[in-house]
Amino acid sequence: MRNIANYPVITKGLPESKHRLAKVNFERFVNHFDVGEWGSLLSSKQAKMLGFAGNGYEWPPHYDHGEFFRTKRGEVLNVFHPYALRGNDETNLLSWAASRGLKCRIYPRERDFYNPHACNLVIITPSDYDETKLANFHPGEVVDD
Repeated sequence: MRNIANYPVITKGLPESKHRLAKVNFERFVNHFDVGEWGSLLSSKQAKMLGFAGNGYEWPPHYDHGEFFRTKRGEVLNVFHPYALRGNDETNLLSWAASRGLKCRIYPRERDFYNPHACNLVIITPSDYDETKLANFHPGEVVDD
């Protein structure tokens, strides 16, 4: 895992308004969840060590542009950014998480920090993660497009 100060918010190719929104949304995410580190997990063994599943970690449906973040308290968040979930996509994702004893929260596209307004922000956590922390994450003031 790497220090969150070194996280590269990817804004190449985004219009200036989305660039600003991506940075603002990322800062809100880091501050709200008190994130200290980030990184990509390459093996189910590493995920198992972090407490995500008894038999390792299987990637969720619609997984795209994902990384793991660790809070300053040591809690692990799997965050990813699928393009515009539609129809049964959300139901399938929530069912997948529930069947593995994980919590899953899907946020509207304007809250995303990978490609705001194009991708949903999805956060998956271990079952013992504080539900109110997930529920109370709001984007705050919307940055004008």
